[in-house]
Parts: sequence; structure tokens; C-alpha cells
Amino acid sequence: TGQDFLPLHADAAVAQNLAVRVVTFYRHWHLLNAYDWRIRVHVSQCGRNAMSVNVERISRIGSERAIGGNNVVTRDGVCHVVWQDVSREGYLNRVRSCRHDTGRWTEPVTLNVGVDNHARPVITVGHDGRLHVVLSGHGTPVTYRSSARANDSSAWTPEQPAGSGTYPILVCDRDDTLFLTMRPDRPIGADLFIKEPGEPWRRQARLIRRTERYLDGYAAYHSHLAVGRDGALHFVCYFYEGLGRTEQRGLHQALCHMRSPDRGLTWTRADGTPVAIPAQPETMDVLYRTTGARHEPMPPPEVSCLGLTVTDDGEVVMLCVSGQERPGQLLLHTFGRGGWDRREVAAPEQAWPDMRPVDGRLGMRADGSLYALMQLKPLAQGPDGKPTRDRDTGQDRTVWLVSDAARERFRVFPELEPGTVVNGPAPERPLGANVVPAGELPAYTWFDGSSGYPRGHLRYFEDVQDYIRTGDLVTNNVYWVAPRTQPP
Repeated sequence: TGQDFLPLHADAAVAQNLAVRVVTFYRHWHLLNAYDWRIRVHVSQCGRNAMSVNVERISRIGSERAIGGNNVVTRDGVCHVVWQDVSREGYLNRVRSCRHDTGRWTEPVTLNVGVDNHARPVITVGHDGRLHVVLSGHGTPVTYRSSARANDSSAWTPEQPAGSGTYPILVCDRDDTLFLTMRPDRPIGADLFIKEPGEPWRRQARLIRRTERYLDGYAAYHSHLAVGRDGALHFVCYFYEGLGRTEQRGLHQALCHMRSPDRGLTWTRADGTPVAIPAQPETMDVLYRTTGARHEPMPPPEVSCLGLTVTDDGEVVMLCVSGQERPGQLLLHTFGRGGWDRREVAAPEQAWPDMRPVDGRLGMRADGSLYALMQLKPLAQGPDGKPTRDRDTGQDRTVWLVSDAARERFRVFPELEPGTVVNGPAPERPLGANVVPAGELPAYTWFDGSSGYPRGHLRYFEDVQDYIRTGDLVTNNVYWVAPRTQPP
């Protein structure tokens, strides 16, 4: 037709079927291309605004956990993406960039080789345009690199030590000071590291410590970090502790918050009550807490925090999915002058009554409006409708949730084809000098296929180097979707 998109104006089922056929054709046509393919599909949804999605594959050898943390930033029309590949060379942490005006991608640059599929990269950008990446370990040393030139991912400074641990969260403040949290070598809490411009990384403090009753089992402390305009740090942590490694997990779960007015030297609750560190839930702002037996030996968290952000006037905003009161309850938590407030966001449930959100990522746009890229799954998978660890259903939906600038009204938009395998969907979030403009749906990445381990085993029971040597690897496609204007 000579148009940018394929105009499909049949009903939703016919349109989606044709879109799948077109995508399948292009995948086979470009099978030998290691990185780039592009297809644009315009699907007309019955009773909904049409969504035009520009999907590009940026790698076909993504690792089993190719994406984790913040892995997309945009600066002056150039989008930079980090992810993890795997081959017989090892677990390769990589970066490449795309110019929005031309659509051209740079060749991938390998930043380092990680110890396994937990040792992934995260990225932010400073106000001078320099890119900053932290290359995770898995209870092992973590390193840091910055781009040699502003807004350019082709050359990088040598690796520098940045502590040791797993699951890094990286943010940049207005003075280009970097803040990093992660779980330390042993899973006994979460540490804070700071890097001021021109200085090496230093460990500032152990922020939280493990609960005494659960010292021997598996523990995870997934965190969120945000910096307000006044320079205050806000830290949210999800305590997930138990008595065993492959059973009796998650017996103690709690979502907690605290803030620091002085770059991590001292900490308080949101109302100013002092918090001694390393902290435990009893001394922090507790939004959720639950203890006791679970519905399966290795349950997913009862509560998922989709993100933490701070408005220009200092209001703390969190979006959570909770299964405590009923399955898939989406709740917005805010702290302002009147204290903590909680209200339900019903838009996804109203649009798809038989599905519930289970995960996602939250961000804030320049005008204060919120957006979240979320995954919906069929209701009542497990006991009492709780999600189970094996959550692949073949019926999942990926959707956008957006609010107005006052964060009072919410809408949802469908994204991608229903049933598309979408692992780790990660939209760009403003955790540094990058800004998501008002009215924009930001760029995001995800990977398909399996998020399991080679040979069906957990990492702890196999020598990673053994299956790298033999080539017994699990690889996935890594995809990127370009930013676009939100439908009216």
C-alpha cells in the first residue's frame, strides 16, 4: 500500500491472526540476521483505539534472564539499551544504541563477561550526557563503567570496582552523584554505595539486615530507589525470607520504606521518625507484612512493588500488586502532607474482568502523569486465586496503564498480541537525567522463550562453565519497542 503500517480493519480476532502470520513470515525471512529485524503492525481492536507497535529484535542470543533492572535510557533522541547475551564465550553484558530520527542501530559493544545469568547490566545517564553502567555479580564483585563520550555507547572507560553483590539498582541525582543498592555477598540485607563525580565508589551503609528468625534459608531483598528534587533518597525494600532454599521459602514477606535527607547518612520514616540502620521492618514504614505457610514450596511474592517515584513537590508514589486481600489487587500508595494514603486502581480489572495484574514497571512522565507496563494473567491460577511460580499460561496480556497529570484517573491500553511470551518487560524510567515526555509511551524491552536454566536445573546445582563449554545453552530473542505517542 506504500504506507508505514499494514492497515487491518477486520474484527480483533481476524486482525490478530493476520498479524501473527505476518510476524512469523518476517521471523523466518530474517532468521540468519543475528540482531536486527523490523516489522510494524497496525491492529484494529474492537471498541478500542488502535495501537501501532514498532517491534525490533536487538539480539537472538539473549541469556535465560536477559533483562533485569533499568536497561533503557534516552538522551537527545538517542536510545541506549543494555542486556545480557550468552554464548560459548560466556554471559556477555552488552549495549547498543538507536537514533530515533533515522532508526539506525549501532553494533553491540560487550561491556564485560558476567559470572552467570544474574550478573546483568543496568544503566542510567548523567546531566553531562555520560552513560553509566553497573555490571552485576551474583554474590560476587560488581563493576562500573562510564561512556568515554557523552551520549555515545561505542567506547567506555575501564572497569572499576563497585562493591559486591546481586540485583543492583542505580540512580543519578541532579549533581550527577550515583547511588547504588544491592544485596551483598551473602543474602543478609541490602547495601548502599555512592559515587560522586571524579571519585571512586564507596560503601555508605548497610541499609537493612536479615530477620533473626530466618537466618538460614533463602532470602531476597528486591529494592527500589528514587531521588527527590530536594536530594532526599527514598528506599523501598521487599523482604522475602524463609527457612529453606527450595522449600519453605517466603515465610516472612514485608514491603517497607524509609528516606534519607542527607545522601544516606541518616534515615527516617516518611513522617520523620528516626530509623537506625541496618533497619528491619519494625522500625520502617510497613506497607505490607505477612508471615506463615504458603500455598507452594517456592511461592512468588504475595506483593509486587512495580516501582517508586517522587513528584516535583516531594510526594512519594508507589504502585503495588497485592494478593493479600484478594488476587491481583492493584493499589497506589502515596505519602504527602497528610501521611500515607492507599487507593485501588481498578482500570485493568474493569477492562479484563477475568484477568489480574501480576507484575510490571512504574514510571513518571514530565507532567507528573504515571505509566506502567504490566502483565495480566488469568484469574484463579492457584489456591484462592494466588499466582503460582509456574505462571506461563499462553493467555497472558501485556498492557499499558496510564494516568492523568493529577494521578486521579487511570486508563489501560492493550500492547502486543495476547498470548505473546513477554519476559521482563522493562520500559524506560527517569532514574537519571533522562525524561519521559508528557503524552509518550516510552521505549521498552523484553525477551521471549524460557526464563529457566539450562538442563532444567537451578544455577546452584550446576557448574556454569560446564554448560558454557559444551554449548548446552538456553538463548532467547531480545526485543525493543520504539517510543510513541499515547492514544487519545
